[in-house]
Amino acid sequence: MFAGEPQYIATDSEGHTRIIPLNGEPKTELDRGQIMSMVQEAAGASIAEMRVIDQYDAYYLDRLREKPLPVIYATPQDALESLEAWERGREGATKPIPIPHFPPLGRVS
Repeated sequence: MFAGEPQYIATDSEGHTRIIPLNGEPKTELDRGQIMSMVQEAAGASIAEMRVIDQYDAYYLDRLREKPLPVIYATPQDALESLEAWERGREGATKPIPIPHFPPLGRVS
């Protein structure tokens, strides 16, 4: 189910995945913009940053290239504020653990 519409996810013997809606043509990925809009709507103003990562980086690193790309990376505002407080050396501030995407949104493609 995506955006209220039932979908099938099919993977062939070579590992290629397709999303098959009950009405419509199969597609290789869900609409990124729609996913990001849904996350923004659910989180409200608590998202400091949201973007699509289509290359491995410092937060989403996979030396074996087995983690799926692309992914949607979202940083909650409170994690950003906590990191800034830690960097300023505020007493009692703790360094947050970077989380590349919350909650894991799964494979986009």
